[in-house]
Amino acid sequence: MHINLIKTNILLYGVIIFIYALGDVAGSQRRINAGSIGILLIALSIFFFNNNIYKLYIFKNHIKKGRELHMRYIIHVEKIYDDEVWKKLTHFLKKRGKRSYLFLMAPQPTYLKANLGYRGSKEELIEKLTKRYKMLAVAQSKYKFKIGLHIHLSINPNELSEQEKDYSIKYVYNWVNKFFEQDINAIAFGWFKYDKYVERLCAANKIKIINDQWGAITFHDYDLPLNNIKVFEQSIRILLRKLRGQRPRV
Repeated sequence: MHINLIKTNILLYGVIIFIYALGDVAGSQRRINAGSIGILLIALSIFFFNNNIYKLYIFKNHIKKGRELHMRYIIHVEKIYDDEVWKKLTHFLKKRGKRSYLFLMAPQPTYLKANLGYRGSKEELIEKLTKRYKMLAVAQSKYKFKIGLHIHLSINPNELSEQEKDYSIKYVYNWVNKFFEQDINAIAFGWFKYDKYVERLCAANKIKIINDQWGAITFHDYDLPLNNIKVFEQSIRILLRKLRGQRPRV
């Protein structure tokens, strides 16, 4: 990913946050904080990158001698039962596997039918995922991508009982782990939705919650192939979720 795109992203974030601050309550601490962050990001994009200071090694593991930033990828894998999506994902991993973090689902046919238009049976879904997860396990040793868990609990996790949350996380953990040699200890929640109980549950089982990371873009397997427009779209969606308080801290 070119440095100019990174600079533009930071500028865009700054403008959006500053506009968001203008719409908040006058004189509120939140408005002051958001406005300050927006101005800081705008200034950063204008002065910091224009002066080639980015060539310094302050972004460890992301910048190498002033060359392009090596973007990392958090991929929510939901539609690899589809042959075309599977083909695009494997093509992507051949080129960028080392910088990719794949978060895999256990079979959730109800979610897939409602949200992605899946029309097969549960048995067909299990068969297809089993085959392709086995192929990913083989490809992992070659392309060096990481594996995590992915699950959609609910838009409102508080509405679920603790038993339902326990079962759902145990289900995806056991189902996905059986295909890979190393224990999978990271999870990403659909819609970025989880609650304090789920946080404690994951911590107790030594599972790290990863929804986003510095220097990484989060997207779905069906968003491939990536282009600059899609990168912007995904970045804006994540930013808006955070600004609206949709990061699960309830």
